[in-house]
Amino acid sequence: MNTKISEIIAQSLGIATNRVDNTILMLDEGATIPFISRYRKERTGSLDEVQILQIKELYEKFTELEKRKEPLLKRESPRSEKVAVIGAGPAGLSCAYYLGLKGYSVTIFERLAEPGGMAAVGIPDYRLPRDILRYEAGLAERLGVDIRYNTQVGKDITLSQIFGIL
Repeated sequence: MNTKISEIIAQSLGIATNRVDNTILMLDEGATIPFISRYRKERTGSLDEVQILQIKELYEKFTELEKRKEPLLKRESPRSEKVAVIGAGPAGLSCAYYLGLKGYSVTIFERLAEPGGMAAVGIPDYRLPRDILRYEAGLAERLGVDIRYNTQVGKDITLSQIFGIL
């Protein structure tokens, strides 16, 4: 079992990590929620059926993310036009992804050292794991999108310089 997943679930539900681990192990063994809450209190503590159901739902969501299949990236034939996108937040990554699918050469200029924009720095890791943001940025990069981190437009690079690159 992935201990990082148990820690994230424990933090988000306010339950001790060892109780989450034990509950997940029993669910994986095929135990039912009523059985766990009534007969296995020595392993799960005082968790009720609602908490066990919440653990089960979150665990299934996280393991589904880990097992996800890579999307089929069908890029159209390359085009001569180049596009600059300012910011690798959700909107910038989405824009670059779809332009990349259409065959455009895209460069993203991101002020931060990681993808995700304010979603990466404003939302706690246990609510939005950083590996999800990096995965999404990786999809765009596999389409040929160039992401230039630590580059603030107007300070590190001017619009004139961007037009010179393109």
